[in-house]
Order: sequence, then C-alpha cells, then structure tokens
Amino acid sequence: MITAMKNEDGQRETKREEINEICKRFYSNLFRLPVTISPPNLLEDLDPPPSVLINEVRNALKEMPMGKVPGKDDISVEILYAGGYTLSKASAKRFST
Repeated sequence: MITAMKNEDGQRETKREEINEICKRFYSNLFRLPVTISPPNLLEDLDPPPSVLINEVRNALKEMPMGKVPGKDDISVEILYAGGYTLSKASAKRFST
C-alpha cells in the first residue's frame, strides 16, 4: 500500500484523497497525446475482390436443393433457376459490385 507521494510541487502528501488525485493527474497527463494521429487506411493496399462469374452463380444454383420452402424473401430456388442465363448474369453483376 502506498502511504505517501510527492505532488507536482515536490511536497509530500499522505492523505488517501491527495494520493489518488496525484495518480489521476499523473496518468491523465501521461496518456494525453499532444498531437492527433489519424488511423492508417488498412484497405488502401488491398486489391479489389475478383468479380463473380456467371458460371459461379449457375453452379451455386445447381447445388441448391429443389422443392424447399422459400426463405424470408419468398423466392424459391425454382424461380431463381427458371431465370436462366439472364438472371445469372444480373446476379453475377450485382454480387460483383
């Protein structure tokens, strides 16, 4: 347990409240940054993700089970599959941007 500390003027303090205040001021000043540092842009040096290919969309649809209940969007796999090349092309474009 710390029983005494010197304040900024060099005077010895023994009261718990004063010791706490000395510590508070010390660490507040220690961790206060005199300049603003902007965070690095971590995405700056990354290559953009590759485009989704039409065949990737079509293959993904082929792997999805038919006859299942549609999800929250109420679109079944059969509807997506029936869209054929046109819907696969539009989906690939949408997923690539």
